[in-house]
Amino acid sequence: MKKRLMPCLTAGVVFSAVEQETTSLSTSSPVDKDLLELFKKAGEIDQLYYEVKTSVGREELYKGKTWMKGSMVRNEIDFNGDIIVFIYDIETGVGYSYNPAEKTGMRTEFASGVTEGQRGPTSYTEEVASCNYRVEGTETRDGHKCKVVVLLDDQGAEESRLWISEQYGIPVRVEATSEEGFLVLEYKNQKIDPIPNDVFRVPEDIEIFDTR
Repeated sequence: MKKRLMPCLTAGVVFSAVEQETTSLSTSSPVDKDLLELFKKAGEIDQLYYEVKTSVGREELYKGKTWMKGSMVRNEIDFNGDIIVFIYDIETGVGYSYNPAEKTGMRTEFASGVTEGQRGPTSYTEEVASCNYRVEGTETRDGHKCKVVVLLDDQGAEESRLWISEQYGIPVRVEATSEEGFLVLEYKNQKIDPIPNDVFRVPEDIEIFDTR
């Protein structure tokens, strides 16, 4: 896959059946008005929970859970049964990572802008709006009625494909071709219910080392 979507893909999915609906094909640019309304929905999301699964070819790279509230993010990443938790503030760049089983972790300060690509599915809306794309219709994916959006390179060739939920305005699935192979992200069980602040606190029994 090309570079544009890679920050979102690396941040941090068994294909489900697709129910195809008939809609008219939209060409790339000018901006699709219905898509702009979906982007508006995504921009209004302040609190979000979702589960993500990332695969290349038939190999699962990792799966995880994410909680987002304002500028705060918590990722729980499962690498073949080894759980690592990341908690960070997008605005301040201060983050913590720890292993719940080993009860140890570290504090890190990210350089300015490093965390901006870590907003998960809500970050795709800005990406789509700023590049060439076409809307290929509507499909139902994992129970979500979605707009199917294809991102294009400068020659008009397909770079990646997104299924954007009409309920939330964020992707439930992303497909792209990378140097490693065919890459798939699936965002499942999305919820916009209130999230307690305690979710973004490191447990007291975790020993934190400061890397500054």
